[in-house]
Amino acid sequence: MNLKSTLGIMLLCFVCLYPLTGCDDGSSDDKDTSLKWDKIDWRTADNGAYADFTYNDLAPSCSNAPGTTSSEFYFFARGGDTENLVIYFEGGGACWHTNNCITATAYTKQITQTADNLNASTAGTGTVNGIIDYTEESNPFKDWDMVYIPYCTGDLAWGATDTEYTGDTIRHRGHVNFQLVLAWLKNHYDSPENILVCGTSAGAFSAPFNFPYIRESFPDSQFYLIGDSGIGVVSDDFNSNSSYGVVSWDIQVPTTDSLPDGSTFDDFDGVEISSITMDDIYIALANHYDDVVVAEYTTRYDTTMTMFYNMMLNIDTPANWLDYDGVWCDWVDQMETILDTETMGITAGNFHYYIAPGSAHTILMKEGLYTTTSDGTALIDWITAMVEGTDGFENVECTDCDKPSTCPDCE
Repeated sequence: MNLKSTLGIMLLCFVCLYPLTGCDDGSSDDKDTSLKWDKIDWRTADNGAYADFTYNDLAPSCSNAPGTTSSEFYFFARGGDTENLVIYFEGGGACWHTNNCITATAYTKQITQTADNLNASTAGTGTVNGIIDYTEESNPFKDWDMVYIPYCTGDLAWGATDTEYTGDTIRHRGHVNFQLVLAWLKNHYDSPENILVCGTSAGAFSAPFNFPYIRESFPDSQFYLIGDSGIGVVSDDFNSNSSYGVVSWDIQVPTTDSLPDGSTFDDFDGVEISSITMDDIYIALANHYDDVVVAEYTTRYDTTMTMFYNMMLNIDTPANWLDYDGVWCDWVDQMETILDTETMGITAGNFHYYIAPGSAHTILMKEGLYTTTSDGTALIDWITAMVEGTDGFENVECTDCDKPSTCPDCE
């Protein structure tokens, strides 16, 4: 099996899908209680209100990468029967160099999710389920409105530029796409009682980074934030290289200039993006918005995140990307250091993490959401306690961590 096809198989685990519909104004009289997902075509939605939408003079789009059949962007929405809303960011890899944007692609280049699949999944019979499965009685979000933001730009929904990689141009417009969805959300919701912002894999980076834009747009709602399998272990070169890495995306850092008028979040004003880490982002969010409840989830030996870390270290040699045994211990150590740093740095006391055993990647859109246990604590009970404000939402770390047989001894 060649590298490209192997990466493709691994990325099936890295892609996370969640859609939502529901065009209500927060009034129960206007609720769509069908629990049915709809595809939202931004060019025609709301009588063409967004047909001319641009951000940074760019229209919403997927990557338009070589080999794609469509660069069309759209999203999904599902009505519920509460005054609550889930905003879900899909995962699907990332790219920042000719080697992983063009040569051996390491990201989802165009939208693969469909409303039909989401509707089947909502009923427990599709290819994804987890938090969108309304047949699962223990699901605390089963009857919430949901909005599903697909991912197809390789930039963690941070970017707003088109970048040329040795003759081919990739549309890193993930943040453009997000801003479009945010405009739609503000037209369809006034002030939901509760809002969960979450994402898996790449979406676990999208959710916290874009969180201030959402929080400042709905200042009267109670917010929850869950990052699923995106702790943020990166190489120094990824942040600091002047020719590839984060510089490729023209990252739209949330500052008082870019956030809605009246916003007070200023932690990154004047800060160089090369110096901002994921733990900086979580610490800033949780301390600034001390009424928001924040959580991160990972397995101890996340294979996909370890592979991407190795890709950063060996970006010039794609043949070595899957040979990550030698960096597994480094990833584990850095993952734990990041979570400890966040725990110590978040003085508001509104943040906790959950480290599950094993090496699987992502959980929110999987049946494992309802079966996973770590150190005697069921994950679904932990998340329910987070949302309901009951006992049980605290740091959880596996004691029997189920180390893969190919992983070096990292204990």
